[in-house]
Amino acid sequence: MKKYICITTTYICLLLLFSCEKMDDNYKEYVVRDGIIYPGKATSPFVAAGEKRVQVSWLRSADPKVVKAKIYWNNYTDSVDLDITPELDTIRYLIDNLEENTYTFIIKTFDAKGNVSIPVEVSGRAYGPIYKAGLFNRNIAQEKVSEDEGWVISWEMGDITRGAAFTELSFRNSKNEPMTVITPIENMATIVTDFKEGGEYQYRTGYIPEIGAIDTFYTEYISRTMPPQKINKAEWVATASSDARDTQAPNGAPDKAIDDDPNTFWHSRHSPSSPGYPHWIAIDMKKEIKVEYVELTPRATYTNQSFNKFIIQGSMDGINWTDYGDFYLEPVGLKVQQFVLEENPTMQHIRIYMTQGGSVHAHLAEFSVYGSVN
Repeated sequence: MKKYICITTTYICLLLLFSCEKMDDNYKEYVVRDGIIYPGKATSPFVAAGEKRVQVSWLRSADPKVVKAKIYWNNYTDSVDLDITPELDTIRYLIDNLEENTYTFIIKTFDAKGNVSIPVEVSGRAYGPIYKAGLFNRNIAQEKVSEDEGWVISWEMGDITRGAAFTELSFRNSKNEPMTVITPIENMATIVTDFKEGGEYQYRTGYIPEIGAIDTFYTEYISRTMPPQKINKAEWVATASSDARDTQAPNGAPDKAIDDDPNTFWHSRHSPSSPGYPHWIAIDMKKEIKVEYVELTPRATYTNQSFNKFIIQGSMDGINWTDYGDFYLEPVGLKVQQFVLEENPTMQHIRIYMTQGGSVHAHLAEFSVYGSVN
């Protein structure tokens, strides 16, 4: 029994001796006569992505003997030497002229005697044309301009999976000065209060491919013309050929067609008598407006019993009227419909002159004007 234990003990000792010799072989480049010396290695390494470049960084170790570092990549075929000075807490190095790819970087540190640390590996990506080809501009869902709310752009969702970070909007303000507004991708609207009416503008989307990236990638600019603004109705005065304020209360009066509430409406008189066509509703806008288009909204119900053919007329004095085209209103309840005036005439008074409909009556839920103050 003692003999068996002796043989087993001898075997274990030989095995441990062999393992130690193999370990020493793995780290023989760090072995010196007085023992193994490893300078402090790179701590918390990080690779910040960029466009055809990366920035490799790490925290300096507490070892004051470290004076140099070397970064290797492409399987040790490329490398760079760095001097490490005592005042540095974080070491950073920018590696550029890289092809679009994912790279593994090996960092070694050295002391003044040439002793080398245990190598530290860290991976990161350089982005380029392949990534950029998959970037798309954030789409505009809706856009409107009004004297009340300003210029409002509602955005569709951005492609956050590829790193969409913000939208950049470039335009000119009321003094014709260039302006830029940045809207974070999580914001679904951009609101601008100082702008040049009807001006040209551009927008593009900025992408940050990953956390800590040193470069922002942009889509190409999209150029557009700002839509005409919705003219404020606060000072408007509405009149009509007739109204039904007594029999349709709380609706029926002409001002119910300019209150920005499609659930209220103007109605022509129908009791004790019902005058037939033509009907009209006119607006004194109290200032000269260059009109680009008119927006009409039919009443929610009884649309087939209202007007469908009409003329848009304009006037400076409310007495002498000029025709600006014949139009047709679809009899669809609460369908907002736009009617463009050619050459954008200027007027203070505007009138919807109704010539035909499904019955003797006429009614209208909402009447808006888009253009610019002259």
